[in-house]
Amino acid sequence: MPMYSDLDFSFGLNSFTKDVNKKTDINAVRQSIQNIILTGTDERPFDSAFGGGLYEYLFDNDSSLDLGLLQDRWENLLAVYEPRTTLESIEIQESENNFDVDIKITYKVVLQDTTVTDTASITVELERLR
Repeated sequence: MPMYSDLDFSFGLNSFTKDVNKKTDINAVRQSIQNIILTGTDERPFDSAFGGGLYEYLFDNDSSLDLGLLQDRWENLLAVYEPRTTLESIEIQESENNFDVDIKITYKVVLQDTTVTDTASITVELERLR
């Protein structure tokens, strides 16, 4: 029986139950972390603190943003909005031309009985088209 479950945001139809598919356990947590990072700041009504603001950074004309500040923001967001995880590290690499950003978030999922799963990670690669 799954410990955690969330809606699968691809909204595929489950052929047996005729309901929306769901993500469970580590996949549910992975989807949640991606949503936190990829949600824009001020995108969620009534909770302006939510959102990693990655797209704002990626398409900002001023490339002088300190990646350490962005990393600190995400660490705080994940601590508040994703208590199912223990964050191991966040690695942000920007290409030399400032058009690509590679992010690797390494974490462990905390189960309800306070045991911790193996280390998992998410890699997000964003690239400007111009």
